[in-house]
Amino acid sequence: MGALHEGHLQLIALAREFAGDAGEVLVTIFVNPTQFGPGEDLDHYPRTLDADIAGCEARGADAVFVPEAEAMYQDDASISIGESSLSQGLCGAKRPGQFRRRLHGGR
Repeated sequence: MGALHEGHLQLIALAREFAGDAGEVLVTIFVNPTQFGPGEDLDHYPRTLDADIAGCEARGADAVFVPEAEAMYQDDASISIGESSLSQGLCGAKRPGQFRRRLHGGR
């Protein structure tokens, strides 16, 4: 989701350690609109892309993939998957649809 904090950066450093010099570490930063519930403001979610990329590079990432929502979700999706039981003990209880995804499509 971006707005990376020290915990995220430590995971990247750990991945670099596991990958070694011969391996590659790839990071995806994607502000996922489907993770926002009704009334939550996607437009005001912090976006610190320049700092995030610099942090990724400093911790050993070889590449950072930053897709736009349009590349991840197509308007013509007709297949969806969902989880409706386990999520009620998580944030699904307060965010209806949090764990429902359309394949190749948005909410």
